[in-house]
Parts: sequence; C-alpha cells; structure tokens
Amino acid sequence: MFRLPFTFAILLLTPIGTLAETRCGWLDNPTPANYWLTDADGEWLMEVQGGYSAEGMDDLPDYGAGGWVETNGSYGYGCACLDLDVDHATGLVIRIRSLAPLPLEKCWSDPALPKRVLR
Repeated sequence: MFRLPFTFAILLLTPIGTLAETRCGWLDNPTPANYWLTDADGEWLMEVQGGYSAEGMDDLPDYGAGGWVETNGSYGYGCACLDLDVDHATGLVIRIRSLAPLPLEKCWSDPALPKRVLR
C-alpha cells in the first residue's frame, strides 16, 4: 500500500539524467582541485578549483607512484575506472562511489580514448 507513493517520492528526488555507472579512461588532475575523467564518451567534470566539487572527491585514494604521470609537480594524469553518478545533460559527476587505478597501458592501448604522451 505504501510502496507506490514511496517509490514515486524517490523518483522525484533523484536528479533527472543522473545514472550510476562505471566509466574508464584518463583521470586528469593537472593543477590543485581540478579533476576530470575523459572516456570514450567525452569529459566528465569532477572538480573545479574554487567552484564545483562532486560528492566523494575527499575520499579518492592515493594513486601511488606506479600509474601516475606527473606533468606539473605531483599533478598529472592516470588511467582509472570509476563508479560514478553522472548527469549526462551537463557532463558533471554528481557522486564518486569508487575509483580503481589501472595500468597506464590500459588507456594507452584503448583506441576509443585520446592519445597521451608520457612526459
């Protein structure tokens, strides 16, 4: 009896266009508090310094030395799969559920991703 109204209320509170999904590609962090993911579908904005920040940014794991290319001090890029809630209309990442670093070769060998140069 209460299921239908409860389910309807949940649907009303969920942002339109927001879906939980796994996306894999280049994770960029070129400067402090600027993050985005580039996958086969485009760029997904995670954080902008002094502005937007997706829920879960504070919980990202440390990448470690093995799979991160430093291009600006400790800032740079890596290859990763993330479980995300995204808004397809805006390209914003709403929530980061998890991040799993991948070997750089995984992204370098993916023909759907833009090419990167090791610097």
